[in-house]
Amino acid sequence: FMSGVSKNIKSYRFNDAAKEIYRFTKNIYCDWYLELIKIAFEENKNSEIVNEIKYVSSFVYISILKLAHPFIPFITDDIFVNSMGNKKYLMETSWPESLKVEFCNVQFNTIEKLISITSKIRNIKSTLKIEPKYISDLFYSTTNKDDFDFIAKKEFFLNSLARVQLKKIDDKKIEKIETKYLKFIHNDFIFFIDKTNANNNNVAIKKDTNILKEQLIALQEDIKILTQKIENKEFIKKAPIEVVNKFENKVNAKIKLKNKILNEIKDL
Repeated sequence: FMSGVSKNIKSYRFNDAAKEIYRFTKNIYCDWYLELIKIAFEENKNSEIVNEIKYVSSFVYISILKLAHPFIPFITDDIFVNSMGNKKYLMETSWPESLKVEFCNVQFNTIEKLISITSKIRNIKSTLKIEPKYISDLFYSTTNKDDFDFIAKKEFFLNSLARVQLKKIDDKKIEKIETKYLKFIHNDFIFFIDKTNANNNNVAIKKDTNILKEQLIALQEDIKILTQKIENKEFIKKAPIEVVNKFENKVNAKIKLKNKILNEIKDL
């Protein structure tokens, strides 16, 4: 982010630099980073972790002010000097430089997955016109052990970010809740969200079919891509057998989900 802004400014691409600052500040820093660290403060009692979060968040915030200063000098200086109590103006400080950090793919994928699931749940609640003040019951089921482990570790974050109360459910109990709950699918998860607090329950009932059809389209696209992969002779030839089996299992699982959705649509 910082190197990209600096590069655009040096190349006199000021519009691109400003867009990059806006995109990062709004879409990443405000929409997700601040929300995540607020929950992390609640969850963590370890003072070292809390202090690290405070240091990093402060560093990122000041770096944003410095990068935005050429475009909005008066506002950034007002925040930096008057609100934050700094003695120097931003133009008297050093320009932020990119940090050399070790990229952790596992942690990155974890955050991406957390954001993806949260976004899906929020979109469903918005479709049902469920006001944010309501915490909705959300049952979930999956055949993927890694997904169960993920929920177990990140349940507190998901509950807080999506304003839900996650509850595990087995296949035997699904039929008992289907009339009261709206079913939707996200990757390998099957979710059932409480429709009780929808502003218009008649609308909520009608939405079942539309949402399931949208899920079906996404699922069909995934099946198409995965099928092309396992039918690729070069892929079969070069890939380890366990990798090929993993893709085949994914296709079979998604086909199974597709058939479930088709049955659900018929029953509505």
